[in-house]
Amino acid sequence: MMIAIYMVLIGLLCVVSNHITHNISDFVLGGRRLSAPVAAMGACASDMSSWLVMALPAVAWMWGWQAFWVPLGLIVGAYCNWTFVAARLRIYTELLDDALTIPDYLVRRFEDGKGFLRAMSALVVLVFFIGYSASGLVASSLVLHEVFSVTYFHALILTTVVFTVYTVFGGFLAISWVDFFQGTLVFISLCLLLFILHGLFPHGALWSSFFNREPASKLHATYMFSSHPISSNILSWLSKVAWGLGYFGQVHILVRFMAIKNVKTIRKAKWIAIIWMAIAMVAVIVLGLLGYAVFMPNHGHFNHQLVIIMLVKQFLSTYWYGFTIALVMSVIMSALAAQLLVSSSALGEDIYRVYIRPQAGKIELLMISRVSVVVIALISACFAYNPHSSVYRMVAYAWSGLGASFGPVILMSLMMRQMTRLAAIWGMISGAVSVILWLLGSYYFGGVFHLYELIPGFIVSLLVIIAMTKVSKPAPSSMLAAYDQYQDQYKQLFS
Repeated sequence: MMIAIYMVLIGLLCVVSNHITHNISDFVLGGRRLSAPVAAMGACASDMSSWLVMALPAVAWMWGWQAFWVPLGLIVGAYCNWTFVAARLRIYTELLDDALTIPDYLVRRFEDGKGFLRAMSALVVLVFFIGYSASGLVASSLVLHEVFSVTYFHALILTTVVFTVYTVFGGFLAISWVDFFQGTLVFISLCLLLFILHGLFPHGALWSSFFNREPASKLHATYMFSSHPISSNILSWLSKVAWGLGYFGQVHILVRFMAIKNVKTIRKAKWIAIIWMAIAMVAVIVLGLLGYAVFMPNHGHFNHQLVIIMLVKQFLSTYWYGFTIALVMSVIMSALAAQLLVSSSALGEDIYRVYIRPQAGKIELLMISRVSVVVIALISACFAYNPHSSVYRMVAYAWSGLGASFGPVILMSLMMRQMTRLAAIWGMISGAVSVILWLLGSYYFGGVFHLYELIPGFIVSLLVIIAMTKVSKPAPSSMLAAYDQYQDQYKQLFS
């Protein structure tokens, strides 16, 4: 019943949004009319995805208190992203003839008349977002397989169809409104679940299960510091806290910045997002630790990615069980829809309109973008075919690829006046290639290659951008003039 009610509400939001989506700008960026709360909650919901409700509790199950290093790094990274990128990107993209996508922004920022930067950007988006979308399909299919006892393959077909239809007919506005609704629902629900489950364990038994263990146990709080940077596990510690670096290149989050209606409300949106993230991530980690304490004796027959759902099934009513399933599916839907939309924008706006039919009208581009959603969803479903895939590992791959490819380029394009077109191109290529090569090194050699691939990829890309800016031909005066105009607008608003 709870799942049915939830799906009806989502459907109504899609119908309303479809009626006010008239062109490619509405479909891709919502006409730049998002309020601060909607933008903030949308960024959080599309950011956390299945990673929040499945991968992070599973990480807490595996790592114990050391899992808290990951959200710590993410909170710092998100804060820096909202502080140094959000307002600047919003101003600059509108100034550059209302750039609607990140590839479109980069082309206009660096006056890429040859189109190579656009093609590279679209290719990177497609390569890494397909993996991202596949992780959401894996997560949702595992949930349906566990709850309704359908085969994984049938669950995959069902989730692919539902999520595709939702994205095709709703577009950016539907996704943003639903994300606000779902983000609020997730925040309240996680707090309630933690509070209710805590009440089921009398005399502080919940917390004693964590603290009253020998210090070596992963459920003891001191275990969090067993990978302190001065220890021999520095690679492990760095790999956990470095997740925050990836925020600068997450295209599906950056577009939320571009869609905010009033630039001055970004500070308000930042604190909404940071508070939401902190409380939500702490809640799911504690739930993951509780699940470990409760289910560890049966871990051989237990999928720890479903630990929150199984906790609710074990201790709470059928009502709460259905509500939790709807909650998990809502978070997955938010991120998957955002990822599909960004990928389809790369196909429709950055490839079809530029390279195939430059004369295409608004209606045609809208149709192509919707067809692109279907194509990307089908490809992602093929990558999600294996039911034993790790949601955490799939998200980590996509997060590092996008973070290393786009992160340094976006950051330096906003901060570095003299940055050139060649620096942007080679920075993006070097970041993507470094991530892939580091992953291969981890698979074949281990050792230092066990360091999270985002770190070397981000560093290499940043160094290449700085080096290429120094050795390539100076940026043209028109590019510098546009940069100065953007800086003047930023200073006028925030000085």
